Amino acid sequence: MAIQNSEDVLLDGIYVNSTSNNTVPARNTDGVDTFFSNRITFRNWTVVNGDDCISLKANSTNILIQDSVFHGGLGVSVGSIGQYDGVFEMIQNVTAERVLALGSRYGGYIKTWTGVPQGFPPNGGGGGLGFATNITFRDFTLQNVTDNVALITQFRTDVY
Repeated sequence: MAIQNSEDVLLDGIYVNSTSNNTVPARNTDGVDTFFSNRITFRNWTVVNGDDCISLKANSTNILIQDSVFHGGLGVSVGSIGQYDGVFEMIQNVTAERVLALGSRYGGYIKTWTGVPQGFPPNGGGGGLGFATNITFRDFTLQNVTDNVALITQFRTDVY
């Protein structure tokens, strides 16, 4: 699912399952991505997947995530800031609260790319500019998280 060029949206009680039906894990199967959107609320979501559960991307502002459950996947993702060469992106005023992550890789993470392009999107990139500011992860319950509770990273090829 993608939310693009939107404002003042409430998405409540959504269930997303984008898992693999064989031994190869699902990749690039985000539960939802936001782009160029403002004042978006995600409430009571359940996401079962192998990638970002809720992913806030280019120019997403004033985002609220509440009372959601993630099974597997990578939790709440902020970015990929700087993935597109020569493009400026920002993400600001994000609150994720009362989230239950079960068997996820992270509870939440912020991902950026270096100033030097390395390959091409979607699994490579870099060379862009941008920032993330006023990001709050609060009241997360984590069970069997496989990597880190929270992570801020630059150019992670092992995530893909």
